[in-house]
Amino acid sequence: MILIIGANSLIGEALGKYFTASKEPFTLITNSDFSNITHFSPSTVEAIICLKNFDCKTDFFEFDLKLWDYAATHAIKYIAVFDKTYFLAKFLAANCTTSKNIEAYANALKKFQDWICIRSQKPFFWYGIQTNVVYDLASIFQWFEQEKIQIHRQNQQVSIDWIHVEDVLKLIVWFIRNNKPSGFYTLTGSFRRTLEETLEVLQTKKRRFNKPEIQWVEYGYSYPDFVQNEYDMKFLRASGYHKKLKSFEEGIR
Repeated sequence: MILIIGANSLIGEALGKYFTASKEPFTLITNSDFSNITHFSPSTVEAIICLKNFDCKTDFFEFDLKLWDYAATHAIKYIAVFDKTYFLAKFLAANCTTSKNIEAYANALKKFQDWICIRSQKPFFWYGIQTNVVYDLASIFQWFEQEKIQIHRQNQQVSIDWIHVEDVLKLIVWFIRNNKPSGFYTLTGSFRRTLEETLEVLQTKKRRFNKPEIQWVEYGYSYPDFVQNEYDMKFLRASGYHKKLKSFEEGIR
């Protein structure tokens, strides 16, 4: 049995489809009620996958600690995925004028990661996957099929690191199937593009795509610096993961 926590996301949907196709038992849990976890027999749970994108509540810390201790106590593999897709939605929202909730999430995330490092009791195998903006073709059209997009002028040179959802899925499944050194791993495709560059690729590759008009405005949401942190995959490659990631052009075919 695979437990998928916080499944209301692009990654959660992809995992659900994968395990359905492979006929492996899994359960999607979309809320933070710990009683939903404890009624499963621990001996039947192979792995817990926690999906933590920035659109979830900022008060997840206590719930995650319970999940962590549950996995450690019962020798269950624990996989947490931290993606930054939520920021793109805010990036494209002209009426978003504050990053207060985002900063609160970032603080809670750092608190959780620091807590993991000092915790004496750990699952025998645990993995924290850090990645950036996760997408598929449908989500790309959902985000950009607009007549007009108003964006804060400070975001004009913001570079977005596009990670196809299939690449995230493959890595999660790889950690389920393989016992690798525990720790935090990063998944980056090194396919960073500004918004204008992204739209140019879409217009070139997808004939039915209508490029929206971009209006650079002085108000709105300014992409926080920590969202653009440069990642590398040295630790992941050293662990034996050598699958090639999709380029943005491949991902929108």
